[in-house]
Amino acid sequence: MANRGIAITTSRNDQATAAAKLSDVLEALGCPHAYIGGFAWALLGNVLIEVKNIDIQVLRQQLKELNKQFASAGFKLYFVTEPLGNQTGDEVVRTSKNNVMIETLVAGELGLPKVAGPIHEVTHELGKSIKILHPGVLILTKMKRWFINLESTRPKTVTKTNSDRRDLDYITLWLQENNMTIEFEEYQGKTKEELLVFVRKYREVLAGNTEMEEALKAVIKPMDWDLL
Repeated sequence: MANRGIAITTSRNDQATAAAKLSDVLEALGCPHAYIGGFAWALLGNVLIEVKNIDIQVLRQQLKELNKQFASAGFKLYFVTEPLGNQTGDEVVRTSKNNVMIETLVAGELGLPKVAGPIHEVTHELGKSIKILHPGVLILTKMKRWFINLESTRPKTVTKTNSDRRDLDYITLWLQENNMTIEFEEYQGKTKEELLVFVRKYREVLAGNTEMEEALKAVIKPMDWDLL
């Protein structure tokens, strides 16, 4: 959740600019990474970072030192699109407009893949090349969260689950359109059988929706479909 009093941009162009600049700094630091979450679907929600021998807070500090447009306010990291004067830290974030909030997630935590890959590069309309987690693996990260929250009756969680379901339908159709498949073996950190549990449940809720049932079958390799 964003901190109070901080202006957050909804501009996809601002988000793409932030993502490209963040990637430049992470690559300079030798940190493999991939974008996941809502930003990856829509082409910054979250960035999955493969961290080795460095604390995530130390990494954030290095980001801020290498590019002054990255700044913290409270526990959150932001990309400041319009920094004012020589302000720093909380001050520069709170007085600036159109900030991009960045969630840095460590690979292997919260059930995420242990490796920030495989990568799928997307060229944004601004001409910026952005690395997202391969859609064939990205769908499994979303499916895992959807499955975990499926039985919850809490209003906020129900809303999130419904949103996740719409995202799953979207990327399933996208995979079909782009002749891609779900890549179970590429998800490092969970067994194939664990991942198949999520997909079985998704297939179950699609019952009666012929278009989506056919799309799901099209994006699962025949040998994997036989395991469902």
